[in-house]
Amino acid sequence: MLSTRLGKASKRAIAVAALATTLTTIAACGGGSDSASGGASDGGGKVDEDAAAAASERLEPNLEEISDIGITTPLTSAPEAGKVAYLIRFNNSTSEPMEQPFKDAVGALGWESRVLATDAADPQGTSNAIKQAVAAGADYITINSTSVDAIGPGLDAAKAAGVPIVLNASVGEVEGEANGIYGNVANVDNIAASGLALMDWAIADSQGAGSVLFVTYPDIPILAASGAKVEAGFKENCPQCSLSIFKLSTPQVVNGDMVTGIVSEIRKNPEIKYVTMDISLAGVGLREALDAAGLTDVEIGVGYPTTDQFEGIRDGSYGIGAAYGNDDAVYAAVDQMARLDVGMDAAQDEHAVRPFQLYTEDNIGADVDYWAGPQGFKEQYLALWGKD
Repeated sequence: MLSTRLGKASKRAIAVAALATTLTTIAACGGGSDSASGGASDGGGKVDEDAAAAASERLEPNLEEISDIGITTPLTSAPEAGKVAYLIRFNNSTSEPMEQPFKDAVGALGWESRVLATDAADPQGTSNAIKQAVAAGADYITINSTSVDAIGPGLDAAKAAGVPIVLNASVGEVEGEANGIYGNVANVDNIAASGLALMDWAIADSQGAGSVLFVTYPDIPILAASGAKVEAGFKENCPQCSLSIFKLSTPQVVNGDMVTGIVSEIRKNPEIKYVTMDISLAGVGLREALDAAGLTDVEIGVGYPTTDQFEGIRDGSYGIGAAYGNDDAVYAAVDQMARLDVGMDAAQDEHAVRPFQLYTEDNIGADVDYWAGPQGFKEQYLALWGKD
């Protein structure tokens, strides 16, 4: 049974088997909401047992401990030693944890790792960093949280120099020599999959009749693209549910004033009983704010939980969290570089959607405050590289 908010909120539980950011710099836009209904909600809707059962079934695999990286073909030979690989990331606390796994993975190949941290407030920062890496002799570059449109001049420089770029959690088609992008791990479909898992939790818990507020930050390109997929998928999966969308503005995010708008939106629509979000910062302080407003029966599902939010999942303050393996994604990007280096296909289909782990208070361990990736993921990559 899925139990949430023990001792504070009502338990709206059904049988559930075994019971996912970096801020970029973008122009400000106004926050607000859109609504779309597929029927009345919980909040008051007609129960749809088939939708609830299907959602429960979709949740099952990610509630179990994830132990498979989903990449199966070993390298055909050892990569040439002495290559130089660059990681370009934003200079903030969200991106900083990528650095050590990048150094570890690149080092395992016998390569040199270099990191360039750019200012998220500089729209040309990532593009200029690509140019800098190319000029310094990069053999491969991986970039976190960008889009092909945002890195045009830098991408042109890399293409001209024959330096492959592998994206991570970014927007861009993989076209190889045609556009200079040779891989994209944790792509739009990945972000959408974890967002839809949070929606499935609401569908299952509400018996297919939930009213959900989806909080997103569409000024980040990958969240705009994935958010559209989440919205469409939710409507298809739960016709008796209703959906409202709260679009955070850049001033709200930068100023840390996200919770006020979310609570106000729920007060305007008291049928809302679930909040899901693809930006974990939006959930900081939300449980306390909802309780203070008397909205104790509203449940929260958070993508990419913070350390404090892992604790909140453990004590029932959050109903569910979709944890994304940052370390695994970094290793996957390096794996694509290694494949290119030995003349193999980059296996984009196997790298695009990285595993994510769902946690509720029923399956989260006492010491879980971060999810690096599937159990034993490092050893699996090293085995593929012949380094085990």
